[in-house]
Amino acid sequence: YLELLSSLRNVGKQLATSPPPIFPPLKRPSIESLSRERKDRFEQVQDATRHAWRGYADVCLYSKKDQQSKYLGNHIPFDDLSPVSGRGHDWLYHAATLYDSLDTLAIAFGVDSEEFNQALQIVLKRDLQASALRPTKTFEYSLRILGGLLGAFSVTGDVRLLARARDAADALLQGPFASSPTVLPRMFDVLYPPRGGNILYTLYSKLYAWGRDTFTNEHMYNSLAGVGSFSLEFYFLSQILGTDEYRNAADKIFQHLGRYEGNDGTVPSYWNVMTGEPTHTNGGLGSGSDSFIEYLLKVPLLACARSAHDTLACDDQHRFLKDMLRLYHKIVKLVRSEHFVLKKGDSSIAYPADNAQYYQLLCFFPGLIALGKVADMPDFALAVSLIQGCHDMYHQSPLGLGPEALVPNYNDNPPSGDKRYLLRPEYVESLFIMYRLSGNQEFQDLGWEVYQSLERYCKTDLGYTGINDVYNADDSERIDHMPSYFIAETLKYLLLLFAPDDYLSLDLFVFTTEAHPMRRELKKEKLKKFKYIQTELSSSKYEVQAPFPSLLAAILAVAGVFIGLIVVLLKKAVSSFVFVKKAAK
Repeated sequence: YLELLSSLRNVGKQLATSPPPIFPPLKRPSIESLSRERKDRFEQVQDATRHAWRGYADVCLYSKKDQQSKYLGNHIPFDDLSPVSGRGHDWLYHAATLYDSLDTLAIAFGVDSEEFNQALQIVLKRDLQASALRPTKTFEYSLRILGGLLGAFSVTGDVRLLARARDAADALLQGPFASSPTVLPRMFDVLYPPRGGNILYTLYSKLYAWGRDTFTNEHMYNSLAGVGSFSLEFYFLSQILGTDEYRNAADKIFQHLGRYEGNDGTVPSYWNVMTGEPTHTNGGLGSGSDSFIEYLLKVPLLACARSAHDTLACDDQHRFLKDMLRLYHKIVKLVRSEHFVLKKGDSSIAYPADNAQYYQLLCFFPGLIALGKVADMPDFALAVSLIQGCHDMYHQSPLGLGPEALVPNYNDNPPSGDKRYLLRPEYVESLFIMYRLSGNQEFQDLGWEVYQSLERYCKTDLGYTGINDVYNADDSERIDHMPSYFIAETLKYLLLLFAPDDYLSLDLFVFTTEAHPMRRELKKEKLKKFKYIQTELSSSKYEVQAPFPSLLAAILAVAGVFIGLIVVLLKKAVSSFVFVKKAAK
């Protein structure tokens, strides 16, 4: 009891400790100078963001047993909101929407807003690894939890968020990364707790690994995106902390994957993490590969300096950055091929595709290709052609919302395929990037059409839903799920599309695959005046000790040992019985 009381007091002290930001926090955008129409659009997207967050907060942030009770320090909020049924939905078991939304709330309402501080205080209060004793999807944890913390740190300068981001990265490196026999992390594994609970962690992780490898052999395989999309977050963390540990982990993965690069620039899409070998030689651009390809450009954008000619000048010391850009150039050339672009007759419209099928996930490509101008690879015409294809898919739908995946029908009949709309961000992401790079208001107008469709067909009393069939406006076709990326990405990019042009400038920030902004060019020499960073991060005042009595931990550990022994004895007994039975025959 005394230890529990002490832990809770430590939480109170930590919350009272609000260090000065290590760089000026992002200010709320000044929208008074905007045109009346643009200001109105920005404010309406602000309202949509507030509506989505409040729906999630009211349902998902509080006790799962009593949704009206005050927040419990050791409670894990739900990952996502089910906005039709008014329930919470778990799949990652790490409060995905809470972490994914942090920087969006700061961007939309400011760091002094009620919405942002509601989320911030919960993040600072709870133990990051409170749910460590369960297998976690490694890639999703990195891009939503680690990325969300780094993005919030980037717009606030709050060292407490950086401390938690470091803990999240360490949980990955010392858990899924360390437990893999190769440099490729497993798709699922047990995260390493950064402090406390080591006995329980060791026991559970060993039993989990033994059970998995003995009985199921699960999680031997992972996608290219699943093993190769840690680099942007890890590079940024190394850059801030002045340590190569995280960047080296990402570089080892890239170096290994690069050995299997095909002549066309593609890298195999699926891998056996136990052997480090690809399961086949086929590579693609869509799901399973997309974020790996995205980071081929974005990591150099983050880590390389701008030259006098506004191109990237990468340090020779980090040769992998140049290798990433070389591979990115090859991929962009590949996008021109018929295999990855479907043309609509003789028009300029081109659908981004993989295996002769349009995928909404690939609508991030127009923006990525447009960004290539800073890598001395300008191809805005190709980007415009592809964004027209994405718009055409939205425009063909009577709801004005794009389907997941279709074989385009060039007649007026609805095409066949996956007609769901899942609140995805890729199309509006490209519209935002292409507007910022061109200043063409047409991209804003296309984004406004998407927002209006969201309000008309997806909005509920608690949030926003997906649509089962974008060719059917029936309310019964709603999908009762608001994924965390809706606030993290879709609403963020719509906000920035109508915000002032210099707000989160692409010259100063690079966005992760989950739309979390990373500050560019924060080199060690620029951070020397913040020498207290390492001292502060090593201080216990930024650590949240999980309120977990050691006596209970010991009891559970002993119980776990006995359970493990019983399982082993039962297995041996069954094996002996089978052997005896065979011998008798």
